[in-house]
Amino acid sequence: MERLISWLFKRLLILISLMLIFNTCTDGTETAGKEDEVLDITVFILNQRHQLHEEKAINLARTLMNKAEKLPQMSVTAIVGSMSLRHLPYSTFFPLLSELEYFEKRRRSDWYVVVDEFVSIDLGNLLTLLTNKSSSWFIGRALSDSGPSMIHHYARPSDVPRYPDTRAGFILAGAAIRHAASKYDEKEYAHDHQFSIDPAYEFAKWLLDVAAIELEDSTAFCIATPDVLDDGSGDTKHCAVVAHPPYVCQPDDTATPYSIGLHVAVKTHSGNHKTRLPVLRETWLPQATSYTLYSDVTDVSEDVVWSRVNNTERGHCAKTLSIMQLSLQDPRPWHWLLIVDDDTLVSLPRLSSLLSCYSSGDPIAAGEVYGYRGSYYGLLPYPTGGSGMLFSRPMVRDITSSRKCRCNAADEPDDMMLGMCIYSGLDHPLLHFRDMHQATPGSYSAGRLYGSLALSFHSFWLIDPVLEYDRWLHQAPHHATLHQEL
Repeated sequence: MERLISWLFKRLLILISLMLIFNTCTDGTETAGKEDEVLDITVFILNQRHQLHEEKAINLARTLMNKAEKLPQMSVTAIVGSMSLRHLPYSTFFPLLSELEYFEKRRRSDWYVVVDEFVSIDLGNLLTLLTNKSSSWFIGRALSDSGPSMIHHYARPSDVPRYPDTRAGFILAGAAIRHAASKYDEKEYAHDHQFSIDPAYEFAKWLLDVAAIELEDSTAFCIATPDVLDDGSGDTKHCAVVAHPPYVCQPDDTATPYSIGLHVAVKTHSGNHKTRLPVLRETWLPQATSYTLYSDVTDVSEDVVWSRVNNTERGHCAKTLSIMQLSLQDPRPWHWLLIVDDDTLVSLPRLSSLLSCYSSGDPIAAGEVYGYRGSYYGLLPYPTGGSGMLFSRPMVRDITSSRKCRCNAADEPDDMMLGMCIYSGLDHPLLHFRDMHQATPGSYSAGRLYGSLALSFHSFWLIDPVLEYDRWLHQAPHHATLHQEL
């Protein structure tokens, strides 16, 4: 009862904050109608559906509205996505296109700024940027590929358009929204695009291919690192948007797997005991104070236990559910469960620090989130198994006890079943941790990895996993040279 009252009280505070924000927005709209020279800007904060993320988004919206009062040249409306949008984009930006069109019909804006809850925005610099961009339609910090990438379906770099680094957000002109919306057929897109893997790339590619809208690169979108910005200056004076690390609190840098109660479950099979497990022992596994290696056989020499499920070539749904049940029966106390493949590399100290912001007493799941189907008609977000899947203990209990979380077949994709279970069945939070990665480091743009503290990478294919671990996960991430358009 006490937890329920606390939850209701916090939700009431959120609603009151939103009322204050939208009251301010209304005043801004009236001002915009009186002066033709006023630039009308709508900021969409696409936060995740979790109380801490909502509070951070509301604080950002409130800050923007307070600053906007001192700038009569612009009218700013701030929208907190999880509290305001009919269909919050989840692992794809296409539902946002419909939302923006909906807002355009009700109240036209000159510009739509799309960000997450982890940015800061300098409205003065934003005003300067947009005042000089009257002919632009799509603006952001442009990324591009230097080689074929798994997450972009191995397309040739020459066929990959520039796409925005969504950590720093992007901007669409109102005219671009109206034009793109006239070209967009939700059902047709969903039929042709079954998966959403890299939302920024897929959105930018569609805008260019179908609507002839190309991303314009701008240095006003910046990535903050602990000591320097991406232009090498360490100065934010020119930045309109600055992306910050994705923390909902000041994380505990001293947190360890032991202090947060992290238990690791590694999925392996007998064919990999002599090849992959030695790599894990040479890299990150010694940092795990509580772990179990689950396989299709018991192997005392490798400290491996039987998962009580026979191995399958793919999917591993039955195996993952069995691992969850066995983990609950494990006498060692734990609060968080991390399930990884035997070819996943992970930084347990960074993961522990990030998890220190969340309550392990709440049902929470997290990982790198992909989407199945490309529209909100039947869109299924799911935590990718290769990047590692995180669960609080209450979440594991709910999954294993729910009839909505069952495998149709032993080799059904475990991550997709869990996505359907968590998102559609249990309606629990499924958080996207953007620094967990389903692919190898080489699959990502150097600009995208710049400034990030990677949490995981997946697959040993065509790489030296020990070297990659040392470069990206064991030490501070290597600051790769930024891509610059010629």
